[in-house]
Amino acid sequence: MKTTTTFVVLLSVIWLALVGCGGVKMTPEYINAKKAIERNDWEQAKDLLEKEVAKNKGNYEAWYFLGTARKQLGDVKGMLDAYSVAEKGVDEKYRVAMNNTRFSAWAEMYNTSVDIYNRFADNTDIAKIDKGIETMNNAIALKPELPENYSLLGMMYEGKGDTIAAIRAYEKYAELQKPAIDLAKSKGMSLNILRDKALNSLGQAETTKGMRSGNDSLLVDYIRSGSDTVYMYSIQKDKSGFVAEGWRVNPPATWTAQERERYAPINVRPFTQLGSLYYNRREYDKALKYIDILSILKPSDEQAQNLKVQIYQDQGKMDEALSSLSGLVQSDPKNKYFLSNYALALFRTEKLDEAIAQYEKALQIDPDYDVALFNAAAALKNRAAQFQKEERDRRDKDSKYKENEQRYFPLLTKAAEYFDRYRKLPAHRDDLTAVEHMVNIYETTRDKPKVKQMTTELEAMEYVNSSNPRYWEILGGVYARSNQTDKAEKSFKKADDMRKNQK
Repeated sequence: MKTTTTFVVLLSVIWLALVGCGGVKMTPEYINAKKAIERNDWEQAKDLLEKEVAKNKGNYEAWYFLGTARKQLGDVKGMLDAYSVAEKGVDEKYRVAMNNTRFSAWAEMYNTSVDIYNRFADNTDIAKIDKGIETMNNAIALKPELPENYSLLGMMYEGKGDTIAAIRAYEKYAELQKPAIDLAKSKGMSLNILRDKALNSLGQAETTKGMRSGNDSLLVDYIRSGSDTVYMYSIQKDKSGFVAEGWRVNPPATWTAQERERYAPINVRPFTQLGSLYYNRREYDKALKYIDILSILKPSDEQAQNLKVQIYQDQGKMDEALSSLSGLVQSDPKNKYFLSNYALALFRTEKLDEAIAQYEKALQIDPDYDVALFNAAAALKNRAAQFQKEERDRRDKDSKYKENEQRYFPLLTKAAEYFDRYRKLPAHRDDLTAVEHMVNIYETTRDKPKVKQMTTELEAMEYVNSSNPRYWEILGGVYARSNQTDKAEKSFKKADDMRKNQK
């Protein structure tokens, strides 16, 4: 998976006036070092400044210039060492300059790491990813408090196949995002919430700054929310206006205004990966911890909720899952995601009538909610299958019993309606599974015109499924059940040949 998140840092290097701090003796080494800086001779400046600070450890201005010279020569660790001494005695203008230099150097290294990772993703060259990890660790040395460091580092370790190191990096990301998560939980916020709604929860912005990034319009709001200082980052969506992509809570006082106002969306990938990685390791409690964070930040994440239900099922704790999800629905009965997640758990426990009811509540809120449309249709079809089995069992026991198809035909009709609405959504027009279900429904209800129509639509889907053996198996089955033997055999043969070639 590639990432293209880079940061454009508009920082001009500020060379402070070359005057000595009060009380600093202007030695020949120091005078000549300043002259070397004026002509950009950083190597000589570094050598002279190292001699100066060896003699005069209290010349904090010299330590500052030594750090800057080392940075120009690519020695980031040396820069940090010198700056850590300089901070003990220089005045505010030098502190601001050091913060700017650290941030500028961090951005350069972070962007370099992004570029390395993207090139690695194209050709999986392990040597490249090792270089990216090295560069990222250098960036972390500059700004260890920035969460995005550890998200990218975790992706690199995953690419290398080092799961343990990836988990460690992602957990550091989660740790640093805890204030943002706690704020979201306490204020009932989530990612992609409308900016106006977020401001209603947080309080009105004291300042708002607009900016552009490519074709995107961005806003950064500064908010005092209770005892917290919050910077919220929003992007303009076509129809819905601005939506919040992230927020920082109480950024360090040492940060410059530019650092605090830098657009910084929250990345949910680390939480997704932690949930999945811990699930694969059967560390279910840890997996649930991060899935629950996802439920706060992105309640629409169906994959995460499916995994949560699966974990409870694996543990034999479905009653707990149902209780937890029911509580969420009660807390926010108009939240279609909560309704859908609760319905899924009911579905998994074969409480199909209740599941259908919850999905239909979600569809009352959003008639085009694709997950609810598909799953409601599947639940209705499964419930119909239960009634059909009951009817056939009665018939098998009593030859005089006439099967009551009206117990399940209406459910199948409703299921077909939901599948049809699902397929009318542009993203799901060619959903092969939905088409397969619809054909099966119309065959069961003996609706020959609909079977013919669906067969025609299925044949028209060849252009996107010509190399998919499953498509040919489904089409072959339709032909076989309608006594089109030649077409059925040709379709099954294509499927068999493709599977052989895939081995």
